[in-house]
Amino acid sequence: MKKQSKQIKLLGLMVILILTFLFAFNVTFAYFTASADVAGEIDFANLDVRFAYRTNNVDTIVNSDTLTVYPSASTGVIKRGSTINLATEDGADIQYLAFHTSSDSTSSYIRYRINAYKVVNDTINKSENFGQYFEFQGNIDVTRQVHTVGGETNAIYYIEEAVRGNATRVFASSIKLLESAPVSILNSQINLTITFEAVQSQNQAHLAVFNDGWGYLESWT
Repeated sequence: MKKQSKQIKLLGLMVILILTFLFAFNVTFAYFTASADVAGEIDFANLDVRFAYRTNNVDTIVNSDTLTVYPSASTGVIKRGSTINLATEDGADIQYLAFHTSSDSTSSYIRYRINAYKVVNDTINKSENFGQYFEFQGNIDVTRQVHTVGGETNAIYYIEEAVRGNATRVFASSIKLLESAPVSILNSQINLTITFEAVQSQNQAHLAVFNDGWGYLESWT
């Protein structure tokens, strides 16, 4: 009887252990089932701002945040105080420079600048940026400020109102060489490029993204 009793106890213990294992497995299985991933879609705002320019009444969109411009053949001799009419690399006259936003682009704040470097022996010398001595002409509702960051001084332009989606925002028709330009810039070849930066206008994103010394407009806040 004692042997049978021990067998019954041992069998009962094994049943308890098996049930405990099964319960633990079921709990674990239920836990992972409850935390399974659920697939879905969320539409985020798109920020799509690009350069554009018009030649022969046709707009061309540039897939780059840098645009190189050239003096038009109609400009003539460039001296301090001269207005420089612009052209593409192949010589087509540019009617205007603009920013283009796609139809699904969120509204954005835009700042931009001119970079001007001397070209020596077909090599761009970036030791000094003369961009502050060139000024966009034909810009409307734009603020120009001169800043110095990391030893570099340049003029930064800010479009005062947020640029909405599905828009072509003209910002210049020509560039002027200012009277304050140093003599050292004369009788030299200059490489002119325009660069821009854009940030969504919502949630005061410019306070973080444009907090780099080159600044933003207080009216954006």
